[in-house]
Amino acid sequence: MKKIKVLFDGFGRDGNFRDREESRVIMELLQKHYDVELTQSPDYIFCNVDSSQYYKLDGVRIFCTIEAICPDFNLCDYGIGFEYLSYGDRYFRFPNFYYNQDITGRMADKHKNITKDLAERDFCSFVYSNAKAEPVRGELFEVMNSYRRVDSGGKYLNNSVDGQLVKSKFDFEKTHKFSIACENASHPGYHTEKLAEAFAAKTVPIYWGDPEVCKVFNSKAFINCSDYSSTEEVLKRVIYLDNNPQEYLAMLREPALLDVSAKCGWKFAEEKLEELEKYLVYIFEQPLENAYRRNRGFWGKQYLQAKRNEGRIIEKYNMLYEMKALHILKKIKKGI
Repeated sequence: MKKIKVLFDGFGRDGNFRDREESRVIMELLQKHYDVELTQSPDYIFCNVDSSQYYKLDGVRIFCTIEAICPDFNLCDYGIGFEYLSYGDRYFRFPNFYYNQDITGRMADKHKNITKDLAERDFCSFVYSNAKAEPVRGELFEVMNSYRRVDSGGKYLNNSVDGQLVKSKFDFEKTHKFSIACENASHPGYHTEKLAEAFAAKTVPIYWGDPEVCKVFNSKAFINCSDYSSTEEVLKRVIYLDNNPQEYLAMLREPALLDVSAKCGWKFAEEKLEELEKYLVYIFEQPLENAYRRNRGFWGKQYLQAKRNEGRIIEKYNMLYEMKALHILKKIKKGI
């Protein structure tokens, strides 16, 4: 097998690719074709929004994001993300829920085997940890909760009796009729596992986020907050469905995806992963020098140097900040 030297920068502590789902999947796909050596002196660098070293190293750079950040093709050779981009062979659109075969398969099959008891479940679920996202998340929780109790099982707005966090989001969501599914931000093409997980659990998602979400998902299968003038108007639609079980069940029977074939959802999930595998193999099958795409000439070097200078300034600032914080702690300790 061809040997490739790879670094995952920003995907986990000390480059541990197993800390993140997307890097685990990419590693598994690469190992089907190559002898992969993980090293700090790589020929290929997978980087993301949490990366801090990739621009300091030479090598073919592949920006792989699950966040609403566009790849910077002045710094990277290839990008894998959410954006609807067409840029030669340098970009591959792959929303992050496709990395999870189980969720993708269940989502694509969610309209099958709909039974009456699904309209008799608890009202609505809410599972989030991040309190710093757009405030619409909290607003939807409060408005829906004013009508009927919304069960919050995450760190954010947790209202479980014992304060415990849910162990399985899927198992938690599937016991509810509705799920509040909000992205961190509203950005074209940025739809994540939140909507896919809600569909997989056979709920009706109350969705806010991607303004172009209906390019991929069936608008008849979920409540899109962008279609309403206020959260109160969203609540009216939820109340109607909650009190009309036949209408609710009809919504559950709608496929999640616009692209629905006769194939089962699990086959759909496999094919999506196969598309990513082919794209990765395409990159790695090229001779190393031929795989570069970014500008490595004069202006490319200028741009890269500016990024490196910026990184040094940030590192110095963080160092000074930590020193100041340590100094204050020492003073407090002496006072005690």
